[in-house]
Amino acid sequence: MEKLVYALWGPRDGLADQAGDELLALGPEALTVNVVDPDVDMSAVVAAPGSGVGGTVNIWLDSLDQRGPYESVLGGAADRVAGYLVTESVPLAYERRPWPDGERSPGVKQITMFDKRSDIDDSQFFARWHGSHTPLTFEVHPVSLYVRHAVARPVTEDAPRWRGIVEEGLREVEDLTDPMRYFSAGGSKDTLEHNVKRVMDDVSTFLDLESVESYPTAEYILRSGPGR
Repeated sequence: MEKLVYALWGPRDGLADQAGDELLALGPEALTVNVVDPDVDMSAVVAAPGSGVGGTVNIWLDSLDQRGPYESVLGGAADRVAGYLVTESVPLAYERRPWPDGERSPGVKQITMFDKRSDIDDSQFFARWHGSHTPLTFEVHPVSLYVRHAVARPVTEDAPRWRGIVEEGLREVEDLTDPMRYFSAGGSKDTLEHNVKRVMDDVSTFLDLESVESYPTAEYILRSGPGR
């Protein structure tokens, strides 16, 4: 199977229900819709203004050759669509998932897109992202889900130049909006400053910081697929 991630710009209304139903009717192996939640203000922890992405859609198919009808649905639900063939890695999955397919996942999911620094090669990029940043994320941030997507190539024209797309699940909205909780500072300003510096020093070694876009989203797992 192959995984495709689509970023959508424009209206968010109907993305999870109307467009989601149309996508499900096409028979994907698995399908998740992430809708940007305008009521979640994470500006205190993440300064990444972005380009106005309204949501993302993750689709598992037997082959990317089957993507045409899915892109037609997405094109009708958004002003702009950018699709990527990705390789998925899940260093941290949900410990348990008592909620059913179709129901909004508890908490909030942070989605971040980025390109790599132009002065490093792929081996350095992945070594730092996977070998340094992922363990630091688990140490500093209270995540309940961590999914890495390494972009193999875009599958739509004029897609932004992103090399990675990351999904991080937080159990409660305050885990994302409160800097003390997001950076596991325990109420200490010194610990907060220390952990913020650790994270920024680390990401600056492999990310093109100007390319970073990050959004708070509501996750809807519409079809979890085998083993998910």
